[in-house]
Amino acid sequence: MFLNLKKYKNILKIFCVFLLAFSLFAPLIALAEDTNSGAGGVREGLGEAKAGLPEFTIEEKIGDIISTILGFVGILFLVLMIAGGLMWMTAGGAEEKLGKAKKLITSAVIGMIIVFSAYAITYFVTETLLGR
Repeated sequence: MFLNLKKYKNILKIFCVFLLAFSLFAPLIALAEDTNSGAGGVREGLGEAKAGLPEFTIEEKIGDIISTILGFVGILFLVLMIAGGLMWMTAGGAEEKLGKAKKLITSAVIGMIIVFSAYAITYFVTETLLGR
């Protein structure tokens, strides 16, 4: 079989954990400020009430988390579609491999429809309840 993921199960787990950790800590790295620039350097920020920390609301943070999760779902969908397409192209007329490829592509599309339907329903309900 072209894509035998059972062999690489541990590597895939480590990669997923690394990707999750990176996605959680990447915004903190991106929001870091260079406090040594300018005339006053570090001492300029000491007079501020929040010392230069970014301000955000709970809604913004939840929205960022949902956006990140949807981004990963989109990447997963893309990977599954590419894997299904490669399986289809390399099937060589074998009905069993062709069936697996069709099933993978169909499952990926159904999963994507379910995820975006859930997002649309959640968005509609929260907008209706919050009255924005």
